[in-house]
Parts: sequence; C-alpha cells; structure tokens
Amino acid sequence: MSVKSLLLVVVFFSLTFAQMVVDSTDVKVTPDSLVKKKKKAKRVTLTEVRPLFDGMPDTSQAVTFKALETIGYQGVSDLFRTNPEIQIYDFLEMGMPRFASALHLWPEQTSYFKNDFLLNDPLNGRYNTRFVFPDALAWVAAAPGNGNYSFQTAEPFPAIYLQSRFILQEEPYTRIMYREGDFAYTDLDITFARQFNSKTALQLGGVNRDYALNYYRGMHYRGQLIHLLNPKMLFRFFYHKSSENVNFLDYFATEYGRFRYNEVRENLRARLFFLDDSQKVNGQIDASFENSRRKYVFAENGLRMRLRFDRYSVALTRTLQLGPLPLFLKSGLRQVKAWGSPYSRKYTDTEADFSGQTRAFLFSLLHVSARLGLQGLWGYALQPNSLLAVKFKNNRMSVGWQGASFARFPTINERFLTYQGLNGLPGLQAERHFNSTVDLRLKLFPWSSARLGLTWRRINDEILFSGKRFYNGQDRNFSYIFGRASFKYLPFVLTVGGQSGLGGTLIGPDYSAFAHLRYAGRWYQDRVLIRASGTLQWSGPSKKIAYQPYAESFYLIGGKWPQRLLIHYKISATIKDAIFFMEMDNALGEQYQIIRGYPELYRRVRFGLSWVLWN
Repeated sequence: MSVKSLLLVVVFFSLTFAQMVVDSTDVKVTPDSLVKKKKKAKRVTLTEVRPLFDGMPDTSQAVTFKALETIGYQGVSDLFRTNPEIQIYDFLEMGMPRFASALHLWPEQTSYFKNDFLLNDPLNGRYNTRFVFPDALAWVAAAPGNGNYSFQTAEPFPAIYLQSRFILQEEPYTRIMYREGDFAYTDLDITFARQFNSKTALQLGGVNRDYALNYYRGMHYRGQLIHLLNPKMLFRFFYHKSSENVNFLDYFATEYGRFRYNEVRENLRARLFFLDDSQKVNGQIDASFENSRRKYVFAENGLRMRLRFDRYSVALTRTLQLGPLPLFLKSGLRQVKAWGSPYSRKYTDTEADFSGQTRAFLFSLLHVSARLGLQGLWGYALQPNSLLAVKFKNNRMSVGWQGASFARFPTINERFLTYQGLNGLPGLQAERHFNSTVDLRLKLFPWSSARLGLTWRRINDEILFSGKRFYNGQDRNFSYIFGRASFKYLPFVLTVGGQSGLGGTLIGPDYSAFAHLRYAGRWYQDRVLIRASGTLQWSGPSKKIAYQPYAESFYLIGGKWPQRLLIHYKISATIKDAIFFMEMDNALGEQYQIIRGYPELYRRVRFGLSWVLWN
C-alpha cells in the first residue's frame, strides 16, 4: 500500500464524514397531514459544553493552572522538575530555546500538541517551549508512553500535551502578571476574557519578555473565539503569534562563537465540533495554517542563515458506536513548504495518516484500549502504528501494561540540509520505535498515593547527527524504572520520586531523584493565604551533548557531565485577588552544563505580582 492509497483512504473517510454532516442537517418535506408537533429545541449554552475544554488527561503527570501557585517556573519546561520520565535540553540562559523530551530520547522524538494540534517544527522536528507560557494553559501533561487523554485517539508515541485556558464568566476578566528577576529580566503577561452571551466568548492575551544581559526580546500574542452555532455545532478559533530574539553567548569558546537567533512564528487554527443530544462530541473537523520565519547571524564569520516554512493541515474525527464498543476514527493530511539558506531549492512534504481506536470495560475492573493506524510521507513506504493497553483497576490499586509501535519519518533538515560542509541524507530510513511499559499505582490510604513503573524501548534505524552529517545509526535499546509517591499531612504535601537506568544506551541522567514539599495555610485572621514550596533535584552523570547551530541539531561528543544537586523554592502571599510572590531557581548556585558551552553561571531570583481584576 502506497502513500497514494492512504490518501484515497483519507479522501473516502472525508466524504463519509461530509455525508454524515449533510444527513444530520438534511431537510425533508413531509405532508401536512403527517406533521406532528415537535418539542421545542433544547437550549444549549457554553457552560453546558465546558467539559469539552476542561477534560483532564488520563495521567498522574498533569500540572494544572491552579498548581502553578505552588511551583516556581520561568517556562513550561520547569513544570517537569518533578516528572522523572522527562528530560530537558536547556541552554541555561534567560530567553534561550528550551526543549523537553521523554527520558533518553532526542527532542525530535517527542511530539507536542496544543489543543490537539501538532506543534513540532517540520524543519528540525522539535518544539521550543519558549513559544508558550504556563499561565495561558489550563493544564500540561506528559505522556512518555502514550497519550490516552481525549476522545479522539490514544497516540502511540511519546507526547507532551498543552491545553489552553477556557475562561467563562459574564463579567469581563482581566489578569495581569508582572515578574522581575536578576535585576535585568522583566516579564509581563496580560489576559482578557469576556463571555458576551450564552453562545459566544472571546479571550485575548499577550506576553512581553525582556532580558538585558543577552539582549533578549520575546513577544507573544494569543487569542481564542468560541461560538455555539446551534445545539449540535460548536466552533472554536485559535490565534498565536510569537517573536523570539536572543543572543547565544558562547562562554566557553566552542567552535561556533557568539550568534544571534530570531524567529517569528504564527498559527491560525480552527475547530468545528459536532455534538449529539447529550452534548458529547461525535465528530470534529480541524484545520490550521502555520508559518515560521527565522534567522541566525554568526558574529565570528558574518554568516546569515535564513529558514522558512509554511504548514497546512486538516484532520477529521468521527465517533461511532458498534454495539457496546465506541470506535474513534481519525484521518489527517498535512503539507509543508520549506525553503531557505541551507537548502538547494524549495521542498514540499505531504503527510497523511489514518487510525481507528476502540476501548472496552470488562467486568467493571478491566480496561482494554487498542489502536491501529497507518502513517505516510510522500516518497516513503507506508508505516503502520499500533497500541494496546490493558489496565486492571479497583478502588485502591491499578496494574497496567501498554505496548506501542510507530515510525518517525526524517525531518526536512535531516534529508535536505546542505550548508557549510554539513549534509542531510535524502535516502534516510524512517525510525521504527517499540515501547513497552508496566505500571503499578497504589492508594492504600487517603493521605498517600504511589506509582512504580518499568519502561523498555527499542529504536531501529535511529536517525543521528555526527556533527557533520545525518545518518541511520545502529538499533538502540534501553530500559529504566521510575517511581513517584505523595504524602499529605495537615497543611503539608510531600512528593518524592526518581528513576534509574537498567541497561542499554542512555542519553539522559543514569539516575535521578527529586523531592517537592509544599505548604498552604491562612494567616492574619484568614486574611492572607501563604503558600510555600521547595524542590530538590538530584541528577546522576549524563552523556555530554553539543549543539550545531547550522544544522539545528544535538549530538553526543563523548564523556559524561558530573552529577548535580539543584534546589528551587517559591513563596507567595494571596490577599484578595492579588498574589505577591518570590521564587528562586538553583538557590545553591550550582555551576553545571547540559549542552557544551552553555553553563549555569549564576542564581536566578524573580519577584512578581499576579492580579485578577473584574471590571
């Protein structure tokens, strides 16, 4: 079966979906003698369909907007400090790009979704978390194994999910958050929201960041419009535009020297829900357009490198009921146009995918979920993907296993880059991933919970970068155990956890552990709510990683970074609708590197105010 065949499947599914929409809105003429009085149509409001936007993922690793009050953070990547299965690629400088991936994987091997739309850059395959700010999100969830969290599908690949906040209230909502840190960093985030009536709501926001020491400027604007067209159709529109401008300061004199990075990225996304009589989704149409314009200027040799891409995508989802089993069908089509300095011409990539998923509850204790799908990239053979998850669950314990297989096609840079002696390889094979996880969760007492798991991964034909060229490396296997436990006692909550590699080729820390303690209590005759938290992170030795900016790629350079111990804390006081806070990263001033040439050289302290206003 070729990519053309898959495209035919997608088109057929699209026509079937369109017929479903036509059938649901078809007007039939009936003789007057047969006309019966119809019941008055049920009045549906945005409040009733709110669960469509607030649905939480099926994972204990979700960080909610409310939880941000007890977490010190400068960006989304900081929210994973207490997740032992997530690895951070950080240049350790305000405003510098940051990437997160599943443990022991490269950033391009983990997918990012915001409101179910793919975020990964089609040129280098990864997503810079600077483009999104935690205060604009309802929740962030990491699913290193698979993401069984929404009605559409459970993806077989490691993924990180972001969900936008959805504010519904009749009075206008305004939230201002201002932060200043290290006496050179400022951060202003403003959110406006208004529900105009029972069917229409609008939300706008923006972030302005400035850091004088490396001339960082970051501006991000966002908006969303929600409108209930009728009791069975709901429309949602998203807009996001980001501008990042920062200097890479090469403190340790690597071969690339100092260079400046600038990127402007814009997204327009639309979604149409089809609802049944109980306001549950039985169909969905997604469409999006995205473009990026970025530039590098290298101080040492005066080189200027420009990269551009436009991405168009459409996806259709249909929910069916086959007897006792729900069936979720999804098809998608994406096209990317890329051009710029590192390429000999303009390239066009066309991708298509189709999947079906079902789930069942047996004997009220056993939950089984299965998925089969096909994914294709023009010029490559079709790749199957599959997922099977089994979970036994009662009130105090759950035991689960999940296995998945999927492919990752090479990115545009990996195939077509030709710049300054660096080369992609048009004939690269697609990576093939195999994952298996065993998971045990316990809640023996109301004041405690625990989780213990074992993960094994195999990657065939892994796409690697040598520092000069891209190539398919040897097959890689690795495994690790991970755990997490939480305890509550009066106003305190203690969470501890960690991971340890068991064997194979590891990229991240060989082992790591964390402890997070938080407190919440009312002081001064209940007039002030005091919150405080502290996080201890201990990471064992990890492989040394370097960054090649011409290829926008990470690679191993031999040797290991030593272990490190980091301490972070946050203190806040809430008075009515205002929150005053102070937070500090790396309070001990530990000097370390994750990426060669970019060390942590100083402490980071931030003071701020978060104030919610009702006009």
